[in-house]
Amino acid sequence: GEGEMKGEVEVEMAEEVAEAMRKVAAFGETFIITRVDSDAEERAVRAAFEAAGLFAAGLHPQKVLFCETTVGRVSIVRQLEPQLHIDSDATVVSDLQRFLKKLVLVGGGTIVPAAGSSGQASIVEVAELAESLDK
Repeated sequence: GEGEMKGEVEVEMAEEVAEAMRKVAAFGETFIITRVDSDAEERAVRAAFEAAGLFAAGLHPQKVLFCETTVGRVSIVRQLEPQLHIDSDATVVSDLQRFLKKLVLVGGGTIVPAAGSSGQASIVEVAELAESLDK
């Protein structure tokens, strides 16, 4: 309706990130979970993914998921039960280590060992997403 444009948001993806994301999308069944605060942010992220060629690279639009909180992201990941989860939030990686075998933390942060965890999770820390694709 009218006035919707007032809350519009623009999101741009750096080319090196877009290139790494296209590689991830080509791996196979890939889900992308993004934390947003509004429907306008969700639309902007989808537009940025389209502009970066992620859908053309094989990412299915229905596998781009959104949540409003870190807890929501952890919950979605647990439901999906992926073979590998890549995240830039150390809290998410810390929370998931009890449930997943392979995790990658991009960009640093402190991973808190899970209470009662048998240490079965393999956690790789990388500076940038592209670096994780070589691990």
